[in-house]
Amino acid sequence: MKLIKNIYWDKADITVSIIIPIYNRTKTIRRAMISLEKQTSKKFECILIDDGSKDDIDEVIYSFFNKIKLPMLYIKKENGGVHTARNIGIYYARGEYTMFLDSDDEYRNDAIELMIKAWEKIPYEDRGKYREIVAQCQDQTGNRVGKPFPVNINKMPWKKAVRLCDSTKGEHVSIMKTCILKDNPWPEPEGVTFVTEDIVWKHLEKKYKSFFVNDMIRIYHTNTQDSYTNHKTRTLQYCVNCQWNEGYMLDHWSVYKGKVSYLKRMMIYEIFSMILRKNGVKGYKFNSIINNIVGGAMCGVAFIGANIYMQKHNVS
Repeated sequence: MKLIKNIYWDKADITVSIIIPIYNRTKTIRRAMISLEKQTSKKFECILIDDGSKDDIDEVIYSFFNKIKLPMLYIKKENGGVHTARNIGIYYARGEYTMFLDSDDEYRNDAIELMIKAWEKIPYEDRGKYREIVAQCQDQTGNRVGKPFPVNINKMPWKKAVRLCDSTKGEHVSIMKTCILKDNPWPEPEGVTFVTEDIVWKHLEKKYKSFFVNDMIRIYHTNTQDSYTNHKTRTLQYCVNCQWNEGYMLDHWSVYKGKVSYLKRMMIYEIFSMILRKNGVKGYKFNSIINNIVGGAMCGVAFIGANIYMQKHNVS
């Protein structure tokens, strides 16, 4: 791993750390960087993590590196997945708050200023209950992505507020307390290159609340073809990733139970497990005896499902 800091890194007076994981994003990272350069608030640092890109990303990053008068840290690492890139960014984050920016998106000019001010809307004595402020996004044409939050959502019981947030079907963006992220990193299982965000978000949802605002602060580009987290290609690695995520959530069901039923998630796990076994690939093994029993009872149906899935998606 290699760390490169610009000339402003050691002279920082910051409140927010902006973390940008990058993988083969030469075509889109410029707009993300330009949006940071235009921010009305300058009390932030930018941490970029190149997760083993194979394109000319260095050339693009270095063109901004000392041109933008903001503290910047550029970290180059071997490819391990976006979850590992986020973990490294969090480790080096120095701000009281952290925001994640996808390398194919951009912020509105007042995004960071609005998010800092949003914390002031929470009474000081109540701020310890919250881990984040959640705002909304607009697409590249200026339209809101999803529905706005109900006006009184922050006065509702927490479980109901979570359900209403999910029902907006939108793309959301948040500013989180860095200390909480440092204490709750994503797992980094060997051989797994994608761990879903929900592994951390749902865990934190049990401990802390979120405060919701309807400001649209991020421009979410829906026309990007090379998304970092685009997993439409059904490779064996994709199956390994899915099987691990499903298995981990089943082994921690009290945390992750929700929209997807236990039996449906178990069937998904068993189908991917069957695909891995057919290809001689080791995968996630349950810690729970009950999960092993239930999963074993589904093997017959999972065998049929695995064959159908492999033929449909040409898994290789």
